[in-house]
Amino acid sequence: MKSIVSEEIKLNQFQLNVLLSEEDKEEYEYIIEEEIFCMKCDENCSQGVEIKEHFLNTMNDLLLKGTCKKCGTAFSHFIDFGEDPDFFKRAVAFRKSIGKE
Repeated sequence: MKSIVSEEIKLNQFQLNVLLSEEDKEEYEYIIEEEIFCMKCDENCSQGVEIKEHFLNTMNDLLLKGTCKKCGTAFSHFIDFGEDPDFFKRAVAFRKSIGKE
């Protein structure tokens, strides 16, 4: 069962790569290429996105923050990886390893 932890953690690229399985990485790439919606363009970011920050949120999901490459509008996007029991276990182990559980 998914539980809430107390702190959102900013992730660097190395930490993100440790958390994501190969399958997760494929899903992540698909999402940033196909599913991020730009409010200003009123469409998916057709020219791509620039991810500025990654966070492991309090539900052990990923929060992405970045900008649309077409117009520069900022976005935030959640990826519900915390629902995956394997990812959730890796997230808990990661939190323990950095003393943030």
